[in-house]
This record gives sequence, C-alpha cells and structure tokens, in this order.
Amino acid sequence: MRRCLLFSAFLFAGTLPFSGQSPKPGLKIDDLNHLVRVGDPKMSPDGKQIVYTVSRVDTDDDKNVTELWMVDWDGTNNLQLTYGTESASSPQWSPDGRYLAFTSSRPGKAKGSQVWVLDRRGGEARQVTDVKQNLNDYRWSPDAKQLLLTLREKDEPESDDKNAKPKPPKPIVIDRYHFKQDIEGYLTDKHAQLYLFDIATKKLTKLTSDPGKYDEQDAEWSPDGTMIAFVSNQSQPDPDRVENDDIFVADAKAGSTSRKLTTFPGMDDAPLAWSPDSKLIAYRQGLSEHYTAYGSRRMAVVPARDGQPELKATSVDNNVGPPVFTADGKSLLTTVTDDRVVYVEEVPLAGGEPKRLTEESGTAAGLTAGGGHVALLWSTDTADPQIYSLDGTTLRKLTSHNDALLAQRTLATTEDIAAKSKDGTDVHGLLTMPIGYQTGTKAPMLLFIHGGPAAQDEHRFTVDRQLFAAHGFAVLNVNYRGSAISVGSAGSVRAGDRLPWVRLEDGTDNFASLRSLDWQAHVYGEAHTEIERACALAALSLERFPWSEAASKAGIARDALYVVRPDGYVGLAAASDAPTALRAYQTELSLTFGEVARPHRFEHEQREQRGDDVQGHGHREHRPPAMVLGNVGCHRHQQ
Repeated sequence: MRRCLLFSAFLFAGTLPFSGQSPKPGLKIDDLNHLVRVGDPKMSPDGKQIVYTVSRVDTDDDKNVTELWMVDWDGTNNLQLTYGTESASSPQWSPDGRYLAFTSSRPGKAKGSQVWVLDRRGGEARQVTDVKQNLNDYRWSPDAKQLLLTLREKDEPESDDKNAKPKPPKPIVIDRYHFKQDIEGYLTDKHAQLYLFDIATKKLTKLTSDPGKYDEQDAEWSPDGTMIAFVSNQSQPDPDRVENDDIFVADAKAGSTSRKLTTFPGMDDAPLAWSPDSKLIAYRQGLSEHYTAYGSRRMAVVPARDGQPELKATSVDNNVGPPVFTADGKSLLTTVTDDRVVYVEEVPLAGGEPKRLTEESGTAAGLTAGGGHVALLWSTDTADPQIYSLDGTTLRKLTSHNDALLAQRTLATTEDIAAKSKDGTDVHGLLTMPIGYQTGTKAPMLLFIHGGPAAQDEHRFTVDRQLFAAHGFAVLNVNYRGSAISVGSAGSVRAGDRLPWVRLEDGTDNFASLRSLDWQAHVYGEAHTEIERACALAALSLERFPWSEAASKAGIARDALYVVRPDGYVGLAAASDAPTALRAYQTELSLTFGEVARPHRFEHEQREQRGDDVQGHGHREHRPPAMVLGNVGCHRHQQ
C-alpha cells in the first residue's frame, strides 16, 4: 500500500517521462463502441446454465442493443440466444427450466414492451402478453401457468387504429408533492399495480383490492405458490412526503387484501428473496428513518405469516447488496461494500459470524443461485465485468466477451493508498499511474471525487481511469468516510444527517432559512440566553422554531442546538452544554461562520473574544481562515 499526502506533489503539468514505449497502446476512446457490457445473470433452476445480457453499441442506428446469451456451468457452450435490432432484457427462467422469458419491444401483436418466451427445446420466441399498460416487471408463478405483472396505466392511451394520426399530448396536471422523478419524468396519479396474467386464457386480473392509490413494486412469488410479497409506501396522509417503503404480502389470487409485515419508519428495500420453505422473506432495512439514499442497508428477514422482522449480521456495519438464499435455506448470500472492494458474504440465519467468501481485490455484483450453484459478475482494475462461478471461495471465469479487444491494449494498474487527515482519521483511496510511468518522476494528476457519502471508488474496471492513464495522466480517487466536521447527536438526529424537514404550524417549514446557503444554528423550543450568546459570539445566525409534535416526530430534541452546514446537513448536534460544544466545534475546525446581525448587548464580548483592543487602542484581530463547503461537479463516463 502506498502512503502519500493526498493534496501535494502530484499536481504538476509538463511532459511525462516514460520508462519506454509500450508495445501495445492503452485504451482508446473508439474502443467504447466495441466494448460490450455483460450483466443480469440468472441461474437455471437445475444450476446447469446461466442466462445473461450483453449490451452493445449500434453505431449505425445510434443506440444501445441488448441481447441474451447463455453459458453452461462448466464454461462451455457459450451461445447467443436472441438477435435483431430490438433489445431483449430481463431474462427469467420458468420454474421447471423449460422456458426462458424476457421482455422486448420487438414487433408483435401488441405494442410496447411485452413478455416473450423461448422454448429451450427450440423454435422462435413467441409473444405471450398483449397488455396495453406500461410493463415494469414480471415473474413466473411456481407452476408456470401464470405471470405476475407490474403494470402502470399510460397517461396517453394508444389508439387501436394503426392508421390513426397521433393526437397531441394533453397538458400535464401537477397535483402531487412528488411530481417528477429522474428518468421517469413527470409523475401523475397513475401508480404501478400488480396483476395476475393467465398464460393460457390471456386473462388479466388485479392482485390486490387496493384501489390503486399506491405503487406496488418489486414483487416476488413464494416458492409454494400461495403468496406474493411486494414493496409499497402507503404512509398516511401522503406517501409522497415520506420515504418509508414497507414489505407487504398478499394471497396469490385476485382481489386479495394485502398485509403489512414491516413497521420500521424508514426504508425497507427490495430486492426481496423468499426462503425455500416459503416461511421467510429476506430484504434490506435502512439505517434509520432519517437516512434514505445516503444511508447504509442492513440485512433483515421477516416471517411471511406471523412474527417480527429481525436484523441479521448486525456486526456488519457496511452496505449490503441484494439477498440470495442458499439451497438449504440456512444462510443468505449477499455482497458487502467495504474499503475499496465489494465482496461476497454468507450470513447464517441461525446465528454466528458471517463468512467472507471472496478475498480478492475486486467488485462482486449480480449474485444468482440455483441447483446448489452460485454465479455472479466479477470485475477488477484490469478485467471488465464477466460471469464467474463461485465454488465455495473459488472464483472461476465463465465468459470472456471483451478479452480479444483488451488483449490488444496495455491496461493501467491501480493501487491502494492511505493517508492521515488533520484530525488523525485514516483516508483511503485509489491511485492509477499513467501507462509507462517511470518511478520517481512527476506526472500530471486528476483528482476524481465521487458523488454521495454512501458511495465509494473501488477496485473494478473503469474506462475513465484507463483512458486518462493511456494519455499520460495519473488518477486519484479518494474515499471520504466522514470527518470531524460532523460532531454529536441530539434526539435521533446525528451530525452528518440531512436536517429533517419540519412543517410549522403557520404553514411554512424549517427549510426556508436554508435558501441563504449560510451556516446557521437551529433551536426547536426555547433558545436559552447562553445559546444566544454563544451563537452571537460565533457570528452564527440563530433560527428559532416553536416546539411542535412535527419536530418530535422528525427526531429532533427539544431545546437542543443544531448547527446546519451550507449544504443542509447537520454539522453539530448538542442536546446539553451547547455553548461549550459550539465553541469547541468552531475552534477545533478553525471555522468562520460569517458576518451576521447580532444583539448589541454581546458586541463587547464579541470583540474581546476576537482579540480586538476593547478600549479601541491598536486594533488587532486574529481570525481563523474561512472554510467553504460546496459541491464539486464533474462529468464521468459510467461503465
């Protein structure tokens, strides 16, 4: 492991010294049109084959096309299953292994994305569904006679007349708090709903008796065929205002009444996994009700009929991936994100310590199991994601879609680095040196800062590192894990959390003051004189809010001090002795909050604390350097 000062000697421009001309060039920008992306592996029920997707760039039509491939468990018979200009994705084996279903918008008797089926004995794929709604997802029933469809009504129904001219779209009516979503666009009153589709009769019936007010998503059929579990946010009075997905279960018949299984006030996340005996549902639970996208996920199980949710592997404080039951139902397999790698872990349900199954430096994803076999996607710094089998703790490569191209390129290596921050915290990162770099010389360096405190840069194949290294640049990726800029807790709000939103009795909210983008202090309840004085001496704007039930429900402590950073996150939370905590926080971090209006009665103390000559003789002022918080933005190609 290389240890270095992260903000020092690598930032140089100039000619890069090379130890010698590489016989093969590094990655080229044109290579991106020829590299394919392997993903979405699914193990057959008998464990003998793995179907997966391969996405490529169609430069003629200027679009991406996804096709289905299949490989045997021993790595032989790697076959392409689908062809054409329209993509085939979301592969699903029928429970008996006889059929392979997928979704596609290829021409057929119904428009849009539909479910198609391939008979493994041979023949062309045939279109199974002919739904007029938007198809979000699907699952086979255990007897392979039905499909469970996740459908959303279209805002603009399509005409049955193929010769009809397109009608102009209707105006978008916004009447929801959550009215727009990334990728989806504007949201209306149309919600995703679960339907049972009889394959033989083509009959479509709604699963639950819910009138359609809530989204029902990420559904999974129980192995015994009697129940269907799904995820839904049915918070009252308005689910748009609360990020609180829960796990529900319903009998696998039309018009069923669903039952809520989880009561955690935060996120209970998909994907869901049923135990082989249909008694347990595995899922991921959020860290707290105040952490959503930025919070880690913990492994949990809940009984499908009677019982309470239970966290598993509580000793693991890292983010876990989707759960997969082992064939005997005694353990769960998952991935764990930890210090620049993502490894596979086995979690025993009866207790005991989790077991790490992959020790290599790399990134695991897409776990799938069947017939006692396990497969996954595996990637390293110099190897793109491919399908691997996992035999106990041994990885075995099964596919090699990009090997021929990458064999013609010299790929840069990446190494771990570590350093100490000012407060002694270990800071870990990754350093990729230019191809042909000569040790001891200077090289221009690019500092890449990833987005989101819950994310990390890790050992995996990334084209941006390889492209920059091929053009003479070093690339430094730093994983920031928190620092002394987040201190303390009060109520259930911890420093480093985003400030909880609170609606005030006058109809406004506590976020209005955040528009100033200034450091500020919040007190909900009574701001005692000592707090007022401490904020004035610190030149920190104090926002006072009346105590309310809404503040209590948000996890805020009454009369506590919350110092809010310009980015809207809590820097300091102090339930007791707030003035002392504020002084220590400002002094230790050398923070200057800014010039704000302050009560005249504290002006004398203010000048004295700053070091001014109180009598006005020989002005002397010692101010710590200002710390500015903001967002760093960059455009990155995502592999």
